[in-house]
Amino acid sequence: MHSRDLIEQYKSYVQDWRRYFHKHPELSNEEFETTKTLAKELGSIGVEVHVDTERGIGLIGIIHGAKPGKAIALRADIDALPVHEHNTVDYKSDVEGKMHACGHDGHMAILLGAAKMLMSMKDRIEGDVYLAFQPAEETGAGAPDFIKFGDWYDKVGAIFGGHVWIDLPAGLVSVEEGPRMAASSQITINVKGKQGHGAQPHQAVDAIVVASAIVMNLQTVVSRNVSALDS
Repeated sequence: MHSRDLIEQYKSYVQDWRRYFHKHPELSNEEFETTKTLAKELGSIGVEVHVDTERGIGLIGIIHGAKPGKAIALRADIDALPVHEHNTVDYKSDVEGKMHACGHDGHMAILLGAAKMLMSMKDRIEGDVYLAFQPAEETGAGAPDFIKFGDWYDKVGAIFGGHVWIDLPAGLVSVEEGPRMAASSQITINVKGKQGHGAQPHQAVDAIVVASAIVMNLQTVVSRNVSALDS
């Protein structure tokens, strides 16, 4: 069967799972039920499943191809955000103050659909396909722990992931050369002021004013210190 036919065959399957996950969101490092649900579904379609039992969140599914070849990974994130949903759809979040507002419900559903498709053409696959369902993407802390879970990360030669994007028309896939999106990173700046009397502010160092100046001047890094041609 051609892959296009499989896409049509599992279209409603992906849609149903996306709506299920949308109704049952879990925040970063709390994806216990989501992990159990994913593990159960992958197991039911014949995928080898490895759950991070130490943390109870996140899992790896493995599809062993019928032919020898290199290993790759397909990755989806699984956490939701602390956002209150105001939609009125019948698959609205059932959890107050929590919502899949960044598309991870769709990412999980898409990867489950990919698993169904790959299992349908298992005899044509060369090598192994690892299905990586990563927790805690929103906090930026999930990946370091996830790549240390088991030995899957050392076995794969490439990892493929995607992200739904509201600015793109439905049905369009955007693939471009070079870096895409951005990584999250943190820096810590400690501003130390000097106490003083309210009537003699000139003898003190106001840490709030200093910190505010740092924030405002950082905004000029791009506008005044980086070439306008370098986006």
